[in-house]
Amino acid sequence: MRSLLRRILGQSQDISDPDLNSESGRVRLRRFEPHDHALLSDWFSNPESCRLAFGVDTDDETLANMALEYLHELRSDSQGVLLITTSKEQATIGFLRYKLFRQDRRSLARVGILLGPSERRGKGFGVEAMQTLLAYLFQQRAIDLVELDTAHFNTTAQRCFLNCGFQTIRETEIIGLHSKWTERRLIMQLTADRWKKASATAQP
Repeated sequence: MRSLLRRILGQSQDISDPDLNSESGRVRLRRFEPHDHALLSDWFSNPESCRLAFGVDTDDETLANMALEYLHELRSDSQGVLLITTSKEQATIGFLRYKLFRQDRRSLARVGILLGPSERRGKGFGVEAMQTLLAYLFQQRAIDLVELDTAHFNTTAQRCFLNCGFQTIRETEIIGLHSKWTERRLIMQLTADRWKKASATAQP
């Protein structure tokens, strides 16, 4: 299960993440701090948040066990995690996690996102936060390709990623430990060239 969780939200060896502000200034990404564990534990106590974070629609007990393992992983490795805060209220509303790696001489990143409070979803915060992270990865880290996977049932996340320029590459199926669940996943990617062209088009 640990390998699954790493595949979903990834890990990073980067320890120099800066604080990042979105283009509009509505959202800020900040470093993960030890005191943030309590907030994440609260979010992951909600089964619906776990379904969205892990992309798995299964029983509450299985989700709770997955959350416990993931939170334990974060305690030992929180690098590559950025908290999403609102600039106006200074409220922490979610987090992003990314992993950097190399493949076929290319620099790649795998990303994941979760908005904790349900009332913050569907209001553009996720799109703005993801766009901010993408700008950092493509501009400052010279990433060639960003990839992610999302549950077939999570149409809200899919809209967020499509709005950020991601394209669906393929659909796959994941079978959980002891076959307790089976989930359809969409694999999505965004290349640096596609991101640059979209950014240039968006310029006034």
